[in-house]
Amino acid sequence: MSLVTLLAEFLAFSLPTKILADRRLMERYMKLFIGGLPYDINEAEVLELFSKYGEVVNVNLVIDQFSGRSKGFAFVEMDTRSEGHRAMETLNKMAYKNRELVCNEAKPQKKGKRRR
Repeated sequence: MSLVTLLAEFLAFSLPTKILADRRLMERYMKLFIGGLPYDINEAEVLELFSKYGEVVNVNLVIDQFSGRSKGFAFVEMDTRSEGHRAMETLNKMAYKNRELVCNEAKPQKKGKRRR
């Protein structure tokens, strides 16, 4: 057995099961960024909008902590990548409540200091 194979097996067994499970889930789900949302929208409306294109796993509508209103963007996780692509292609640049939506695949969150 080569050193590379031994190292790969060691790393595979040393990683916690949760991390491996999270990787499998990340490959299955598709996380979308949605911008241009109306400020008076709620999570139920976002869920209704995206459920037309497949199963929605999670909706995270970003809320302003002082006003309690939407900041105009959200993150939606679709059950499969094909459903995510279908929603993204259909909703991107679509007019919704007099606003033009922006719908893209979400980029991974950067590591580092967060503003507070």
